[in-house]
Amino acid sequence: REELRSLHKELNATMVYVTHDQIEAMSLGQKIVILKRGVIQQVGTPESIYNEPTNRFVAEFIGYPKMNFFSPQIQDGKMFIGGQIIDYPSTISIPKVDFQLGIRPGDIHISDGSISVEINSFDYQGNSWLINCSIGDQKIVLQTTHSEHEYKIWLSSKYRFEMRILVYFASAIVISNCSLNQDSKYWTEDS
Repeated sequence: REELRSLHKELNATMVYVTHDQIEAMSLGQKIVILKRGVIQQVGTPESIYNEPTNRFVAEFIGYPKMNFFSPQIQDGKMFIGGQIIDYPSTISIPKVDFQLGIRPGDIHISDGSISVEINSFDYQGNSWLINCSIGDQKIVLQTTHSEHEYKIWLSSKYRFEMRILVYFASAIVISNCSLNQDSKYWTEDS
């Protein structure tokens, strides 16, 4: 990667680099084009593609570990996952269509939040831990940098976490991306 960066700088020319490696694309690209079966799914900077995916394919392809997806139930204006109420910003309207909720593993934080999770296992990744959890029958992965000692305690317990960033998907299209600190953003797509 460093050789390619140096060559790009030395030649001072536009370069097109084709890869199936999303980490290479994110680290080398100033602008990325995501294709699926020859059809452009999204064009943008690495940051915009990671933070604002236009559809579920892009959301799943970019980022490690992959984005978590839930199928929430709506009842009396409240959102439930695995039988538990999900708190969400009052500035966000719950979609009136069937949808899925996506959240990146690094955007889930263990705290005294609103959702009980059952810890199934955890994987040490060097500078972080991946925690495999369940909310009812739905599996999720969260990523954190807490110490191993804390995780050994968590294996036999249920804990709570808060969701900071939510992405709503209707079919394969993003219909809303929100942060608890920002207002909604909306996209439309023809496909």
